[in-house]
Parts: sequence; C-alpha cells; structure tokens
Amino acid sequence: MGELPNRLTRDAILEALLEVRFETRQVGEVLVGRLASSALFEGYNVSRLPIASIPVEARDADENLRYQPTLQLASPSPGELVKIGPHVVSLHVVAPYPGWDKLSERLKLMIETLFSAVNDINISRLGLRYINAITPDHGIDRISDLRFSVELAGEKTSSEMVFSHRFKVDDTIQGTISLATPSFVSGPNMPTECAAFVDIDIFTPRALGRVEPDAVLGWVERAHDAEKRAFFGLFSEAQIENLKEG
Repeated sequence: MGELPNRLTRDAILEALLEVRFETRQVGEVLVGRLASSALFEGYNVSRLPIASIPVEARDADENLRYQPTLQLASPSPGELVKIGPHVVSLHVVAPYPGWDKLSERLKLMIETLFSAVNDINISRLGLRYINAITPDHGIDRISDLRFSVELAGEKTSSEMVFSHRFKVDDTIQGTISLATPSFVSGPNMPTECAAFVDIDIFTPRALGRVEPDAVLGWVERAHDAEKRAFFGLFSEAQIENLKEG
C-alpha cells in the first residue's frame, strides 16, 4: 500500500472517539464533577445518564458497568460529545468529521485535563474507534466491491452479513475491524444509501498502568496510523486514488 491520503473528498466517518479507562483511589462522584467543571468544557450542556441511578457499589462490582459513563456533556456547537464516569472519559465527534489535526488537538487537551484532575491515575485501557458508512459516493455499490470476501463451506456467503476480525499491530496495539451491511445496522443519522458499515476499534490489549500523558498521546498517534491502514486496506489502489482530496 502506497502513501495514504490525509483526507478524502467524500468522508465516510459517522463517528470517531477516544475512550480512556482508568483506575484511581479518588472518590468517583468528586472526580466526575471535577472533570465536568473543567474549563475545557465550559458552556457544554450537561445531562445525567440513566446508569448513574445504579448504586456505585453495584456498578463497581460489575465489569460491564464499572467503565460506563454517568454524565454526558454536549458542545454548544453540534458535533462533539464528552462522556465521563468514575473510571472512564471519552470524547466523541460526529459527522461532519473535522479532520485528524483538529480532533487530535481536542484529544490532547482532554488527556491533559484528565491527568491534571487525577493525580494517581492508572490507565486500564485506551480505545480509538472510527465508525464509517461506505456509500456509492465512495465508488462502492455493495460490500463485495471492497477488498473483502468470505466463503462458508466452500461457497460465497450471502450479500447480507456481519463480520468481525481481530488483528495485532504490536504488543501495545490490537484492533477489531467489523463490517456489516445496512440490514444489520440501525440508528440516527444513517445515510439513505449505504453499501457497508466499517467499524474499526484500535485498543490496548492490556493495562498500561502508571504512564505519563506523552505516552498516551504517542499511543493515540500510532493507533490512528493503525486505523488508517486497516480502513484503506479495504480499498484498491485505484479506489483510494479516486477518493483522495484534490
């Protein structure tokens, strides 16, 4: 694969997010309030999420609930959401995608804010995730137009499917790439015409523990590179050339 484009003429990204899971001895409710009141999120609309009604003891005892956010902060300008819990913070941007330069700067500020608020932080998991909707505008009319095929018992599978694949980049980066046709996906802001949804989650396979903010930022940059390679690996060289900006 040659040099990958920085931006596409027709963006496919529905949502991009970074989730940081962590451990700390600080009181959860106090920490959530401290993060939510940060100057970085001044003017954001704050709403309490339903899971906050579950007692903290029950949430901490359940691995599926422990890392769920209890507050959501919505930017006054549509496009950015921040979710905060006693052991998690995530930043989400939704279409139209602002570009990696702008998003990475927001992520840098969020990470710096987190490390300033939590003085004994241990990183449990980092996850950079991109959800894409591939449409005919990208030169893809059906999922089989991607560099992707599946056989079952020696025969091609149906044109309607869900598929996930786990891959390893290095000892600190793994990923899951999931593809689905529209009949398996629902939600707001879905494009009227769509050939396939591509969900790429790049994550740390194990806890990082006590690290400096620069180590997290370095991981995020490498994770973004891994995400781009996984995404563009689904396209031929000719398709990529047709999608390049300018």
